[in-house]
Amino acid sequence: RMMEEGDLLVLCELNPNFVAHLQNLFQAEPAYQTHQDRIHLYNIPVQELEGEQKYDYIVSSLPFNNFPPDLVEEILTSYRRMIKPGGLLSFFEYAYVRPMKKLIVGSRERARINAVGDVIQAFVDHYSIQKTVVALNLPPARVNICQL
Repeated sequence: RMMEEGDLLVLCELNPNFVAHLQNLFQAEPAYQTHQDRIHLYNIPVQELEGEQKYDYIVSSLPFNNFPPDLVEEILTSYRRMIKPGGLLSFFEYAYVRPMKKLIVGSRERARINAVGDVIQAFVDHYSIQKTVVALNLPPARVNICQL
């Protein structure tokens, strides 16, 4: 609804039911109808988004802590490929999830969680410009803003 002339909104979503919901929303809501030619919705993994388009902003809500570390690295590499120099990436993770999970899982899952944490931490250490904790979210969330 805040799109301005020249803005482009690109969404990647894996859940076909949510894709259908979004398509219906974009067709039904007048605020979206105005910009329909500049809203692109893809039912694909973000790392499969093709083209040379470079974005000013990427907002990610992917649950990195649920993925294998190599997939997290692949997605973060895709973000680096897709964003303009100086562009901003925003992503979140639920605070305390990794440490709490490590207390109740076996050694193999603990190793995966640690490896994901290492990938995310290396990325944040290199690119982060702002970290915010949203304490009123349930569970609390940590938002990372990275400049690439």
